[in-house]
Parts: sequence; structure tokens; C-alpha cells
Amino acid sequence: MENTYIYKQQKKLRCGYTTGTCAAAASMAAAAMLLGEEAVEQVSVETPGGVRFLLSVEEIRRASGWVSCAVRKDGGDDPDVTHGMQICARVGVTPPEPEIPGGWYEYKNGGLTLKIKGGVGIGLVTKAGLSCQVGKHAINPVPRDMIFKHVERVCAGRDFAGTLWIVIFAPEGEARALDTFNGRL
Repeated sequence: MENTYIYKQQKKLRCGYTTGTCAAAASMAAAAMLLGEEAVEQVSVETPGGVRFLLSVEEIRRASGWVSCAVRKDGGDDPDVTHGMQICARVGVTPPEPEIPGGWYEYKNGGLTLKIKGGVGIGLVTKAGLSCQVGKHAINPVPRDMIFKHVERVCAGRDFAGTLWIVIFAPEGEARALDTFNGRL
């Protein structure tokens, strides 16, 4: 990916990418490997604004019926607390065991059903007023739609119909949240 820059207060800053973009990329890569691709080292994702990123895939793990992998967050020259973290996705043909607390977000199109929830390091919504329902993980609508769109594209390319269960997790998420307002909610 060629670097993109913006100017903020007359300072040239290299653009990074969002946590949601990382989650979409990791989900897309894990789905591709689950549905038959040997190894995915990079994936191309498009943001809702039409910007394309080619992101590297790390920490590939496989087991019967599921694949997980990670994409490392790059906040660019104006990073937030998530800069440098691995944002991970586990994609499976069955829900994870043991059951993870919280409800599933669901997307259906024809014979395809995609279900998403958060895992380790992804906050569980406990108070009303956010764009996510109480009792579900804090995977906001735009990143959630990006994940659905990119995984659906993988499924369509492999003629997959059925249900995929997607868990987004961030191994360092809980520790890093303590440095933010989220850690006090």
C-alpha cells in the first residue's frame, strides 16, 4: 500500500487505518482460509469512503472447522491507544466452544448467514445510549457492515452457502482499555 497523507494543523501526517478495517481484513482472511485457500499473507479491504488498504495477515491458526488470524493496527502518525495491537478474527462453521457471553449480530442474504460477536478484549455493552445494543459486544455498525461485506465477498467467490460464525478479539484489548474511558464503564 502506498502511504496516504493528510495535513492537520499545518503538519503532514501519514494516514493509518481503523480497528474496524483490521477486523474486516482479519475476518476476510480467516474466511478465505476456512473455505479452502491455503495461506493468506495479505488482504485488500475497502473502507466505506472508498480507500483501499493492502494489509498483512499474522498469527494464522487452524483447527477442525475454524481458522483465526490477526491484522496489526497501524494508527498512522496520529495513533490512538489501539495502535500496534493485533485485531483478530476467528471464523468457523460452528459457534465457538465454550460459549462466549453476549448476543450475536446477524446478517442474512439468500442462503448465507453471517454471525458476529466479540471475544477477549472487545467490550460488552452494559449501558444504553451507544450504537450497539446492551448485552452485545461493542462492534459498531460501520465496522460490522465492513466485516459482513468482506466475508460475504469471500463466500460468494467460493459458492459457499450456510452459516459462518465470526468472533472478533483483541488479546491486548482489556489491558489497553484501562488507559481509556472504556476501562471505567
